Amino acid sequence: MTGGFFSWLGVTMYLTREEVLAALRTIAENAPAGSAVVFDYFEADAFVPGRASHRITAAMEYTRSQGEPMRSGLAPEALAADLAPLGLRLRQDLGPAEIEGRYFRGRADGYHAYDHAHVACAVVG
Repeated sequence: MTGGFFSWLGVTMYLTREEVLAALRTIAENAPAGSAVVFDYFEADAFVPGRASHRITAAMEYTRSQGEPMRSGLAPEALAADLAPLGLRLRQDLGPAEIEGRYFRGRADGYHAYDHAHVACAVVG
């Protein structure tokens, strides 16, 4: 990889979809080709009543009560197509099962990856 590296974690779910895409476009327009941005996001379904898991619903209720509501998610199946016009190429998109297997397997504290959560890496150019 050439270029820069951007870590944008814990932010996208607090923005509108349009704000997320605008920020990613800004990175793509200003970073050298080959730069990478890693970001996490919740699936759009997490924001549809009745589709979100209990854990995500509880997290959303808590952040809303603290004055920081979660606002939107992205559709994993459309992510590559959403990024392409911004000047970004999706390199990797880890869903809940992959995150669980890679980073939470064997934990004894009962902590697990969030349902509906993804970690993606996109490259400029």
